[in-house]
Amino acid sequence: MTTKPAWREHFLTFPELKAEGVMLSRSRLVRLQGTRLFPRPFLRPGEPAYFLKSEIAEWVRRRRVLAAEVSAAAAEAELEEQEAA
Repeated sequence: MTTKPAWREHFLTFPELKAEGVMLSRSRLVRLQGTRLFPRPFLRPGEPAYFLKSEIAEWVRRRRVLAAEVSAAAAEAELEEQEAA
């Protein structure tokens, strides 16, 4: 069994993103990276792309806050519709 180098604990590879809450395909991530809406990975020749763990955690947190705001606004709009009817 090989152990990960010490620097590796601060990074994630693409397969590890799902465990952190990123449920997007590679193609969707590439599109989001192109518009700077998702962090770009560090690339090392001959190795997988490495995403900085702290950047991914912040992206997931912001995404969840945004989803909660949208859900709350939708629930409020639905309640107003019901009251108007």
